[in-house]
Amino acid sequence: RFHRMRRGRGTTLESAARNYMDFPELEGFLVLSRDITQHVALEKTLRQSARESAELFENAPRRMRSTPRS
Repeated sequence: RFHRMRRGRGTTLESAARNYMDFPELEGFLVLSRDITQHVALEKTLRQSARESAELFENAPRRMRSTPRS
């Protein structure tokens, strides 16, 4: 299970943790985190582009249809 959190200056981290307290040789927690700021920004850009494309298609003055590329 992953958790996302925003940090100062717009950085977004995704983290996962696991409890190893039941393992005598470890007795601790493992937390893995990664910076997904760029991924989140790209998702936002993609959503905006999809909204704009749908809006252009829906508000076109002439009837349009999509066809598969060959």
